[in-house]
Amino acid sequence: ETREVFQRLYASCGADHLFRGLRRRGPSSLTTVLHGEPWEKNIMFRAGDDSACLFLDWKNAKLATGTLDLAFLIFSSADADIIARHTKPALKAYTDSLTEALKALAPDCKPPTLKEVERDFKASTADALLQAICMLVQEMQHLEKNWVSNNPSNNKDTK
Repeated sequence: ETREVFQRLYASCGADHLFRGLRRRGPSSLTTVLHGEPWEKNIMFRAGDDSACLFLDWKNAKLATGTLDLAFLIFSSADADIIARHTKPALKAYTDSLTEALKALAPDCKPPTLKEVERDFKASTADALLQAICMLVQEMQHLEKNWVSNNPSNNKDTK
């Protein structure tokens, strides 16, 4: 009975869709090792050098389509204006960089076209947006917990 309740809860809250989407594999040329949570708090940049960065917190790493990480980064770390103005150039830069890497590392692997990357990105957007919303809720809970614990006047136990 417990298993049945868990399965109904799992299916009804969207977790099933989220987990399936986060494991989605695209064409072989787009399947890669993903960070899994590339948002602004998991990326460090070297001062004065925007091209040098370090990704932190690899606990969510997985094999999936690379556009999932790109979509998550965009939806979790950019406002609507930036998304509207820079998504297409970002997809072009991603495609160019991936093509260059595949030619150097796997010359027999046919690089994806920009259209294939755009199509795969579109397929990744719902999953990445859902993941970004979940992360936002967790971040808000963390901030609220810290705010309450750092402000004794807000703590109900002290009144």
